[in-house]
Amino acid sequence: MTLVGGRDGKGDGTRDYLDLAAEIADVSAATDDDLAALWRRIAFSVAIHNTDDHFRNHGLLRSHGGWRLSPVFDVNPNPDTTAGRATGIAGATTRRDELDGLMVSAPSFGLSDTAARTVLAEIYAATSGWRDAAAANGVRRSECTRFEDAFDGLREDAHHVTRAPATARRAPRRDDELVRARRDRRHQRYSHPSPTP
Repeated sequence: MTLVGGRDGKGDGTRDYLDLAAEIADVSAATDDDLAALWRRIAFSVAIHNTDDHFRNHGLLRSHGGWRLSPVFDVNPNPDTTAGRATGIAGATTRRDELDGLMVSAPSFGLSDTAARTVLAEIYAATSGWRDAAAANGVRRSECTRFEDAFDGLREDAHHVTRAPATARRAPRRDDELVRARRDRRHQRYSHPSPTP
């Protein structure tokens, strides 16, 4: 949260993964890897309907080479599929827009359309056995029923997205120019000019 100049309790709905991507690009010791990993996490959050993805649930760790994206934490499916997400994906905060936001934001994370579709297909394939995993861990059938739409609600749409050409998708809701402008304003706000004699 500090990286983007945020503060606790500031639920103004203006936070977006494109903001976080722009900041990671500025400070990461392995920008390409960290941006691709972040996009994969966002795609996983969409796949399981994790809506509690506010900026406090993302972190960076200092390593010998510099800052790196931390291991993922605090990711939970939300059975209320009408709930909007805490952090936008290229402006998308509602379930019906998430896949489009995810795909149109992929270039900002360094992913080609083909690479993004491949990652999305991998994630949906990996989560397809969620019922078996839940049963093996003692989750009751009634609880599984409660989470069905969270895990499976976008599965058919994702299947079509991974096969649709990029031109069939909606245009981005936010563009890189807007992200750069917001980042520049933040840098101006936090830079302190040296006093003149």
